[in-house]
Amino acid sequence: MLHSMHPIVSLRGYQRRICDEVQGRSALVVLPTGSGKTLVAAEAIRRHLEEGMTGEGKAPKVLFLVPACFLVQQQSACLQTWLGHNRVVAQHMGGLEFPRTAFNVLVSTPEAFRLAQLKWPELLAWESGLSMVVFDEVHHVLKDHPYRKLALSLQGNAVVVLGLSASLTYAVSEAKVKSAMTKLSFELGVKFIATATAEELELDGFRGGGSGLVAEVHTDLPITSWTHAEQEQTLPVDMRKPHLMHSSFWSRMRAGVSTAFAATLVRAVRSLEALAATSSSEFKSPLSQQKLASWGQYAHDQAKKGCNVCAQLQHWYEALRLTVLSWEEPQGRELGLMYLQMMKQHGHWQFDPLAVETNETKEFCHKYGLMVASDMTGIDALPEEELFPKWAHLWHELLRQRACRETRDNHLRAVVFVQQKLTAHILAHFLNQGLGGERIFSALPLHSTTTDAPTPLLDLSKAQADTNLHRFGAGEVDILVSTTVAEEGMDVPGANCVVRFDPVQTSVSFVQGRGRARQADSSFVILAEQQGRSAAQLAESESMQARIAGEFDPLAQTSEQILEREVQAQCSRERTASGVLSKQSSSALQDLNLFCKKTKVALAQRDFKSECGKLHACELKYRSILREVKSCGHAVRKEDAKKTAAALLLEALKGELIAK
Repeated sequence: MLHSMHPIVSLRGYQRRICDEVQGRSALVVLPTGSGKTLVAAEAIRRHLEEGMTGEGKAPKVLFLVPACFLVQQQSACLQTWLGHNRVVAQHMGGLEFPRTAFNVLVSTPEAFRLAQLKWPELLAWESGLSMVVFDEVHHVLKDHPYRKLALSLQGNAVVVLGLSASLTYAVSEAKVKSAMTKLSFELGVKFIATATAEELELDGFRGGGSGLVAEVHTDLPITSWTHAEQEQTLPVDMRKPHLMHSSFWSRMRAGVSTAFAATLVRAVRSLEALAATSSSEFKSPLSQQKLASWGQYAHDQAKKGCNVCAQLQHWYEALRLTVLSWEEPQGRELGLMYLQMMKQHGHWQFDPLAVETNETKEFCHKYGLMVASDMTGIDALPEEELFPKWAHLWHELLRQRACRETRDNHLRAVVFVQQKLTAHILAHFLNQGLGGERIFSALPLHSTTTDAPTPLLDLSKAQADTNLHRFGAGEVDILVSTTVAEEGMDVPGANCVVRFDPVQTSVSFVQGRGRARQADSSFVILAEQQGRSAAQLAESESMQARIAGEFDPLAQTSEQILEREVQAQCSRERTASGVLSKQSSSALQDLNLFCKKTKVALAQRDFKSECGKLHACELKYRSILREVKSCGHAVRKEDAKKTAAALLLEALKGELIAK
């Protein structure tokens, strides 16, 4: 029976069973999206808090970690409702001050908490300060994510850990799924995995979460006369190395084997760069910079200094960036053209990308159907379906979904998932414009607001993102075009259709994204597939993970067996990363962070004042399964103390690894 604070909401049978099973011990909870994982965690927290009051008299504190700022307020509200007003649920994330009042539960993003823990170690130390940690979307522990740093720092502490996820691993093959689950269980000290069968879920009345949806795969794009003429050899998929994307593009350009679109675009960009260099002695082409986003930012900064050509050049840089990021695939070309068209249509944005003309920009515009300033009547413009086939494909699919719902007197509420922030803005703009000017839908973009803006002139503040999500939830707009920020845990009220515009990258993304559509008549549409990650393969992986999770026993393998595998893996990682220690870089801290990234070790840091009280001290600790190495730096400035500690730790690691 539920405690008296909740006369209306009650736990389903499987939720109550799982709460009983995980009570007082570290566990992973694997349930479909929408089936109430947060409610299970809330009840587990309530029981933990009540048990703690009968112990030493010191009220326990619980940390509830979420992977994104969007989720802090949402999960806080859910926990507060369940726990009642006699418990204090506090919030913390980047941009917020750490709560000054006493709390029972702290809902926080991982990096914000890690920094707060460094600042107030007595209050937020494991065991003495926090006795339970909940990882919402716990699969992030397995990758290079702020979750991982905190998870590894928990080892050796008597803290109850509860991990929540609809999909525990990014792996697809059975062997890798089992290996990932073993690793996750070992690193978090988990002794039990709790889940529910499909039959149990159905028996208890669970119908949502999208778990019953079968993906509708519509990946066949029409071959238009324009795309057919432009079909050229791009770099083979098996030769594409993400860290070599920049150099591969320019190597192909120099060898004369790039696509005609890329070559024409580069000529247009180079011609504008020549004008910029003529008008400003400060201008230097940024195209050698491997951080592609820096190209547009550089031109934007130069424009603010008075280089008028750069006001247009920044947009051409962004179009080129989209082309490079796509490995010159047709979609990158399409998005590049759509971006230039969008910026031109936004006349109130001051910077028309087509206002400054050269022979090369004219050639590009005429070849690819864009109007230039000196020819406002344009050319015999290609129809949008010829020019933007994938965008047109999305448009017709949304029309089909809309028509299906009209027969049931239901309104289309779709979430369209894309990979890049810039794509979210581009598609939202064109959905609002309509194919051929036929305005049917209303759309808004959504993406993370804590990282860099997609371009200097396109940004989304946290307030705007919250407003966009609220307007979609209230039914004021039909379509939300979102990056993966909306995949995990975010409540997207009323959504009844999920469309994957870009290929689904992982099994986790497949499960989480689909789960945003929880209405009874929901649909799940895939418009693009990645080689080796088809909808059928991902669905098979989902079923396999559910089966393995139900059968998996973290205690089945001895700690010695797990330890041996971890030792071998860490030996390999440290041996591979040892080359970083031999470098003579200008930044010891940068080298140390790179070494830790390669070895998958979370660097522990403790800041304090020296005994004399005049100097800052910084202690850094590298702790892997093989070794523990410490260093301490002292300096007048806190930043210099950390740099000194980093240099000392590098030398100590070098002595341990290279000398041997």
